[in-house]
Amino acid sequence: MPTNLYGPNDNYDLANSHVLPALLRKSHEAKLRGDAEYVVWGTGRPMREFLYVDDLADACVFLMEQGYDGPLVNIGTGTDVTIRELAETVMQVVGFEGRIVFDDSKPDGTPRKLLDVSRLAGLGWTAKTALRDGIRLAYEAAPFFREQAGATLDAVDLVALLQQQFGQIRAVLAGDAGDEGNLGRRHGAMTFSI
Repeated sequence: MPTNLYGPNDNYDLANSHVLPALLRKSHEAKLRGDAEYVVWGTGRPMREFLYVDDLADACVFLMEQGYDGPLVNIGTGTDVTIRELAETVMQVVGFEGRIVFDDSKPDGTPRKLLDVSRLAGLGWTAKTALRDGIRLAYEAAPFFREQAGATLDAVDLVALLQQQFGQIRAVLAGDAGDEGNLGRRHGAMTFSI
């Protein structure tokens, strides 16, 4: 049984998303608009546990490789943070320099949601992705981040690809690429694709 999950391909719709993707989107949009603040529902005091989605996949593979056939296993980090701490971490990752305003007219929900992960830890598995690192990965994979930074990311990707391709060309020309690497030869001319 997994805890609250987050990561790439999450739902960032502010009308029906979960808390972490909603905070990412709100903070990002507030930063782009130059807002002085962004609003977070509730008091900020409830505590929640979050697991990066790749860690869930890793735990599932771990259990399958172990041949686990026992009772239900909770999959989580075994640690929780307040919504206030989560919102502050999101602000830092996003680079929003305003302040958080908590709207206590909105519900807090359950005061605490934390799984007992001792069974899984006893088998030798623990989550690998720290919350801050996972939030950064989720933010960088979010469609609104990629749209805003698209040109920069595309240029970086293109430069890396060109460097790789030129390295392969040099290897072919030097005769060090074995069966001509991934480039191939046609009618005496080198071909490669980008």
